[in-house]
Amino acid sequence: TLRVFLELAKQTQACGEPTCYEIFNNELKAQFDVFAPLLTKEDPRHGEEKSTFFTSYYTPTLEGSRNRTGVFKHGIYQLPGTDSLKKSTRVQIVFEDRLEGKGLADFYVKDLFDLYMLHIQGGGRIVFSENGEEKSKYIHYNGTNAQTFRWISKYMIEKGYITDGRIESQRAYLLAHPEKEREIYEYCPSYIYYAEKDFPATGSGGVSVTNGRSIATDWRHYGYKGLLTYIEAERPTETSIPTNVEYKPFSRFMLDQDTGGAIQGKARVDIFHGENDYAEMAAYNTKHTGKLYYLMLKQR
Repeated sequence: TLRVFLELAKQTQACGEPTCYEIFNNELKAQFDVFAPLLTKEDPRHGEEKSTFFTSYYTPTLEGSRNRTGVFKHGIYQLPGTDSLKKSTRVQIVFEDRLEGKGLADFYVKDLFDLYMLHIQGGGRIVFSENGEEKSKYIHYNGTNAQTFRWISKYMIEKGYITDGRIESQRAYLLAHPEKEREIYEYCPSYIYYAEKDFPATGSGGVSVTNGRSIATDWRHYGYKGLLTYIEAERPTETSIPTNVEYKPFSRFMLDQDTGGAIQGKARVDIFHGENDYAEMAAYNTKHTGKLYYLMLKQR
């Protein structure tokens, strides 16, 4: 499927005629079968024209340290070798130092909320100083503690701590009320372990994901990664700012290369947008319904 599609895309790019895209569409119909998520009455958005829910993720950059200090005190840990340590809850790891002193910490970061958001994104980039020189390393998802993931924003709204789920609202409350941290983070016992790497994020199939061309879906429904997809959704404009986000239609061919613990359902997609400022803004402001299709070469 991918080889035939790539050749067709190259032919279309080299085509200099007004009918190039009409030819492209006709070839797609002739050579590929197109599939959409088959939703039942039990599935969210069953019967809706725009049945797929889209969010976005990115690669955050955090300032860190190789050593624990009074400023850098929250660890980024490798996957423990025993189940008793591996299944430690977020509170046990963060507030009770369950994994400290066991050679599992690659880095330490300043802020607990940044660490929580890093876990949601699945991976990131750490900038740190070593022997007076600024360096950076990527950290890749390498497993979980097998505990339940819950959005702390939901808990904070239910308790009346905040009135909306915006990132800015969550961060502001936590900064103003450090005495509430343990209570709030206890609501999300899930914790992510990482492996240090020299190269950017890869998808669940071990292949590097591409800015604006890779998506994550639920592995329970789409376990075979690398499939060709086409999406119709919305995304923030490049000129948007966090306090005034505007949106525009967004459609393109992409590869299903990744998965995620919070990506659940047949019609659920997370779009990877990279590691720049736009990617961060898009990750926190993409929550739209649209359409998802899979393309597969017709059997001859």
